[in-house]
Amino acid sequence: MAIEERLRSLAQTNSNYSLLLAQWEFDKKLLQRALNAVSTTFPHYSLHDSSHSSTIITQIEKIILPDIDKLSATDCWLLLESCYWHDAGMIITKQQKKDLVNDKEFQIFLDEHIEFQSDLSIHAKKIKNKTNIESFDDILQFSDSMMFLIADYFRRKHPKVSGEYVYNPELIEVKSPRNYLIPSRLFGIMSEIVECHGKDRCEILRLPHTNDGMDANDYAHPRYVAALLRLGDLLDIDDGRFCETLMASIGDVPKTSIDHKGKHDSVTSLYINCDLIEIVSICKEYGSYNAQRGWFDYIADEFHFQKNNWNNISPNNKYKTLPVISKLECKLIDHIGIDNAPPKIKLDIKRVYDYITNTSIYNEKYPYIREIIQNAIDATIYKVWSDIDYKFQGRIEEYCDIELREQFINLLNKEKIDILLHPLTSFDDKLKYRLSVRDYATGMSLEDVKKVLNVGSPSSSKRKRFLNSMPNWAKPNGFFGIGLQSVFTMSDDVVIKTRCPYGSGYIIEVIKTGSNPDFKIREFKDDYFHGTEVALSISENKIPTSVPSSASNVVRSFDPFCHDKLEIIPSIIADLIGQTFRSSPIELLLNGDNFLNQNTNDEEEVFHTDFTNGMDFALRVDLESKYTSSVYYKRSKIEAKFLTSGLSGVSGVVDLFCDNAGDWVTINRAELKREKLGDLLDLINLVVKENRVHITNNTDDKSEAAFFYYSRFDIKNDNLWQDYVINGIPVKDYFFSEKPIGFHVGGLRNKNLIDFNSYLTVCLAELCVRLKYSVRFIFTGEHEEDVRYGGKYHTFNVILNDDGKENISVDKALIKKGLNSKSRQLRYVIPCYHEDYLDISLPVDKVPLWAFNMLHPWAFNKFLVAPRDDVFGSRLEDARGVYKYYKDHDVTVLDVDVFVRKYMDMWEDMYS
Repeated sequence: MAIEERLRSLAQTNSNYSLLLAQWEFDKKLLQRALNAVSTTFPHYSLHDSSHSSTIITQIEKIILPDIDKLSATDCWLLLESCYWHDAGMIITKQQKKDLVNDKEFQIFLDEHIEFQSDLSIHAKKIKNKTNIESFDDILQFSDSMMFLIADYFRRKHPKVSGEYVYNPELIEVKSPRNYLIPSRLFGIMSEIVECHGKDRCEILRLPHTNDGMDANDYAHPRYVAALLRLGDLLDIDDGRFCETLMASIGDVPKTSIDHKGKHDSVTSLYINCDLIEIVSICKEYGSYNAQRGWFDYIADEFHFQKNNWNNISPNNKYKTLPVISKLECKLIDHIGIDNAPPKIKLDIKRVYDYITNTSIYNEKYPYIREIIQNAIDATIYKVWSDIDYKFQGRIEEYCDIELREQFINLLNKEKIDILLHPLTSFDDKLKYRLSVRDYATGMSLEDVKKVLNVGSPSSSKRKRFLNSMPNWAKPNGFFGIGLQSVFTMSDDVVIKTRCPYGSGYIIEVIKTGSNPDFKIREFKDDYFHGTEVALSISENKIPTSVPSSASNVVRSFDPFCHDKLEIIPSIIADLIGQTFRSSPIELLLNGDNFLNQNTNDEEEVFHTDFTNGMDFALRVDLESKYTSSVYYKRSKIEAKFLTSGLSGVSGVVDLFCDNAGDWVTINRAELKREKLGDLLDLINLVVKENRVHITNNTDDKSEAAFFYYSRFDIKNDNLWQDYVINGIPVKDYFFSEKPIGFHVGGLRNKNLIDFNSYLTVCLAELCVRLKYSVRFIFTGEHEEDVRYGGKYHTFNVILNDDGKENISVDKALIKKGLNSKSRQLRYVIPCYHEDYLDISLPVDKVPLWAFNMLHPWAFNKFLVAPRDDVFGSRLEDARGVYKYYKDHDVTVLDVDVFVRKYMDMWEDMYS
């Protein structure tokens, strides 16, 4: 007997049940039409029309066949209705699509696809950028991208939306009758059942087990119906689920859709009844194989869960248990699986955890102190922004960044973080201290505690929505989610006390039972406590064998003959706070004392903000590297150790607030990522270019600033740049009177000569190109310096000529000297120093990557290729190799013999 037949049979015996049948017959016809609309938004998905609903009912009937005649009228009705309503949430109205324009959650959704490089990331980038739409084909591709993203966005939400449509079908123009003849309570139960098909399977047990039906002999069993809906949905796995015509109506579909289609097409054997389930799948592609293995895992896990909880799910013990899964077999043609699964890299959880939480990725003595303080600062930032958000009642967008940030900083200035460090009783050869860091901010809920214990887990949707409401300059530093883990592993005695305002309080104690810690969590009652306090013990040898530079003052006052202990921990912590968090607007108190903002040059600077590029800065032009520079990320100092050439002609402080911590800093939040050095310099250049007035005002020598902006960016309001003094001579004398500019290579800084490797050289070279000057390089000699100060160095002059010809001539002696000072195991190019060799010269745009310009940064138009050292082959072989490159890149019309002879003659001339 089918479920619908069972309902009809019961309706003939009871007028109350006939109301359920009438409702079902209305809804069946209405939803058969309405569900056709799903394909307009989801043409690349498997069919989710009434055929899908009907198949689910069929699969459920197979599973419960012996028990269909036991079903109550209301259970029959709930089963039939929920199977047809469960995917109604995939009916997307035009208004819902329009609302996405201002939907912040949709923006987060796009960012997540881009961040995690999903198969929709290319489409998310296209929608975010809204650029490169120049043809009709671009419009079609943009339309497809929007469709794919809308489908994925609403697919995630559709179970909840389906439940809402059960209550209010008018939202999708379904005229399903709702009146008092059937209690609204039953529609509420149906709504929960429908929602439950997309939730965690444990949610089944949150539904009522039994509820009143339509009369005294009729009962509803929501858990049972919800469980069967989930099983029937999973078992609609047969082939033929996709419409080829719909697929052909769109462009290239996402790979997940192709894999999903292949998953269904791969089913070669399917047998389902009330006793057993057997499914065999043979896949042609890895993607479909992986998808099918995942689907089989869903089925196995769902059946396992329901079987284990069947007594709490089934209406009573007279109902048959679920069938046995005797076979879920998936094969990939011409491939071998590992343990009947796709081959994959697996991580050794213990070893990975040990790695990310120990000193192998930290270069500090006590790295977790930075993490604890940073977490306290981040929590305080969340609290203050929440206060601002509440104050402006959702109208934050109406206020400009300058006004809003001023209020934000003022509120942060009123907050504090207490850091306490007290010595404990010493034992053996150890000194022991108790450190606690206490904030008065948001505290942690139990859900937040779960996130802390789940290493590296992403922020919750709620937290992401809150973060999305914050401008970049307000967002906290935190990103990685592993900071506290270093505390748990590096300290044996950690206690966290935390409480959200008006919430429950929790005390978390770390129990060290091995390399991975265990935790004990208990509630506490204290209405006056809010925020988080992290307390732990720190121990150090009474006389340590190594001491960081931050404790150098302590070492100087230590006498090993008179003192029995060298206390470095207080100095280390004080220095870490002072150096790393000196820009924090939140008051940091160490044992009640605020020692920040004292004796630091950074705070004497005048800071400005570039909101467009996401940077606070206090910069001055500094072409001769007289000053130091510091880099911060959201008010925390970071090391930029690869910043070997300064900040591109400026010095001072930059504080980034654009993007996420993961984009800029290493996992310990202490250093700039090496691969981000170029991005940082590009960003600084952009900020410097667009903030000329502020940076010029901050520069003591205005002529130096004028020279810098004219040479670097071609920005000139007057002739002040000509008054800049280089080597004691105004720059105008070099450019208009042909006075020689003296340079040195190697050796110490010489006040009468420019270090050729300085940024000032870059500015001079760029200005010569802009003004179309000819340049002569004249070797002036080799010099001996005291070996203690650098040994030998050589010097040369550069003479500028305003003839508009842009010729460059270089002494052979200078080239020879320069080459002799270079590694001959690298390939160098040198300026074409004589017209006899023009036909074997190389245009600047044909110089390959990793060919080094000996006189960089001077941009010559023509280069000659220097030979490599003889260990790489004979000079003749080298010449033939260079000729092949020229020929392959259409650089020369000479034949090989002529080219090689000229090449050899050039080098004979060079070394004659």
